[in-house]
Amino acid sequence: MCFVACAFSASSFASEWPSVKTKTGSSVFYKAPITRAEATKLRDYLIDEEFFDETPKEVLLSKEGKTYQFNFVVKKGVETDPEFIAEAKVFSKGMSKDVFNNAAVDIHLLDDKLNLLKVIVAF
Repeated sequence: MCFVACAFSASSFASEWPSVKTKTGSSVFYKAPITRAEATKLRDYLIDEEFFDETPKEVLLSKEGKTYQFNFVVKKGVETDPEFIAEAKVFSKGMSKDVFNNAAVDIHLLDDKLNLLKVIVAF
């Protein structure tokens, strides 16, 4: 799946933010109002969906109003790839259903300096 292959780890998200980690070195960073339980549930989902594999990755989970925000670094150019965007929307819907009790989940694509490239809204 291109969606997973296009994600990679770059500069760490703020080290002062709490995180939950995998055995292979990947991390879900989160900030209030996200709870550790929500971050852990997302981590487990990302492992099950093989988003977190043997290559360490970092994601940030945040929330604006009732919408969850799944932030991660992508390779330059994928933010304009229609196939990637379609797969991201499917992934967003899966997170909504399986992790966040059908709440909206926007995917924020970041460059290697953690600048926002694109927001993918699935709903």
